[in-house]
Amino acid sequence: MKKRVPFKTVLSGGLWLWYDHMGSMALVNLLWVLFCIPIVTIPVATVGLFSYGYALLSGRDPGIGSFFSGMKKLWWPAMLLGFTNLLLLLICAVNVVFYLWKASEWSPLLGMVGAGLFFWVGVMVASLNMYLWPVLCHLNGGIKKVVRVSFLLGMAHPFLLLWLFLTSLCLTVLGVVSGIGLFLFTSSLSCAFATVAAVAGLVLYEGTEEGDLITRRFKSLEEDWKKRGLGYIVKPWD
Repeated sequence: MKKRVPFKTVLSGGLWLWYDHMGSMALVNLLWVLFCIPIVTIPVATVGLFSYGYALLSGRDPGIGSFFSGMKKLWWPAMLLGFTNLLLLLICAVNVVFYLWKASEWSPLLGMVGAGLFFWVGVMVASLNMYLWPVLCHLNGGIKKVVRVSFLLGMAHPFLLLWLFLTSLCLTVLGVVSGIGLFLFTSSLSCAFATVAAVAGLVLYEGTEEGDLITRRFKSLEEDWKKRGLGYIVKPWD
């Protein structure tokens, strides 16, 4: 694929999307934290979070109801994705420990190569989540297709995918350190960046299942983002 999603579109789009809906984004972030408390519900809460982000970009009703309707509609594929992610990450972690502690006793080179290989496989699995959740909201299920499309988007933009993953980690650390940030912006801002990146890729490469509606909506937003500067924060009505 020679076409690329501009990094500037993802950066500015994610920031402005969050800024334009700051209040509701903070509320959805807080709801996500609350629904994650039982731990087992993390995948369901996450699909609710991304359902809201996707609703904003697709021009649907951006009300908080999108968070709950997304959880209700996609709870099963979300749980399946969450369980699969956890299983794969556990397998990678076990192999990293095995190669570092056992295989290295037989051959230090084998230990380093094996541990490094499974470490980066784990990073790839974890980073693909930045596309999996918004693509799941776009396709409304169909796990195989969701994984395939997310993988293709990730391979088409490996550096963007890595940036999304590292940005999400940094925001998480910042949220934990600041305390209040974890409840107000950490997850919702990560969601905004990832959703913009996924939708931009879907529009660029394969269109949408809903015809040209989302395409027109996204391109209109993209043009609006390009016109904005720092002054928009002070005077958004200009």
